[in-house]
Amino acid sequence: VNTPVDQTTSVTVRCTSNTSYSVSMDMGLGSGVTDPEYRLMTNGVETLSYGLYRDSGYSQPWGNLPGNDVDWTGTGSDNNFTVYGRIHSGQTAVLGTYTDNVVVTVTY
Repeated sequence: VNTPVDQTTSVTVRCTSNTSYSVSMDMGLGSGVTDPEYRLMTNGVETLSYGLYRDSGYSQPWGNLPGNDVDWTGTGSDNNFTVYGRIHSGQTAVLGTYTDNVVVTVTY
């Protein structure tokens, strides 16, 4: 992986008006992962490091600790949050499909 590989998706939350909530993401299934910027996706025994972020500049990791979650107030309508994903450069990858599962939690 010579240059970072970036993608986006979104998480949609609908909460009652004026209800405070937070949106967090766990570290995924990668063994020993503790940093939301360095989750691991796997292809058999092969791994690729990636991060999930709250901003397009890839400077605010999205995790499950205070300070790297998203705090919001419900509006009674859908609130869409963009998730910015980045596979870090400088890794050697074996051709194949790499996957991970990340659980999104809404706490109110």
